[in-house]
Amino acid sequence: MASIRARAVADATTELEPAARIRALANTVRRPGSFAQAQRAYADLSERYTALREEERGLIARMLAEGGETANGSGPLIARIKQVDAELTTCSDSIREALQTLLEAREPFAKAVAEALAPERAAAGRRGLRAAMELVAEFDVLDAIDREISSVGGSSQHPMQGYRGALEPILARLRRLAIG
Repeated sequence: MASIRARAVADATTELEPAARIRALANTVRRPGSFAQAQRAYADLSERYTALREEERGLIARMLAEGGETANGSGPLIARIKQVDAELTTCSDSIREALQTLLEAREPFAKAVAEALAPERAAAGRRGLRAAMELVAEFDVLDAIDREISSVGGSSQHPMQGYRGALEPILARLRRLAIG
């Protein structure tokens, strides 16, 4: 189902910029409820942690402005700072757990997005490989020109030595992508 929807979007988005086209294709994959829920839980806990951290900073600043830990009447302020610190520790533990849940819920979604984009990746790999092979062919021409100039005693203006070694990892990657 997702691949049919992705194909329809691919056909309908040929006029878009590449990044927008890819985003539209990726958006054809339905986000599982467990993933969305894990994202919300993580975001909520992160917001809570930020709010607690800001409250703690404010309390500490207030305590220092009022004379520090030993100032008269600082007991309730110190108690609240300790309470917020304990809440931060609990919240931090919850964030770690929520992050683990998020990572676990994200894995199948990320796999589905990769599957939806696989045809586009392979097509881009083939186009890139063709372009890179064209580049290599033109470098071959330039190399032949330089060799010919050198063979008659001239000085090569733009030696192209070593380009194949530099391009081979790129070509190898593009070949793998082109296969899909």
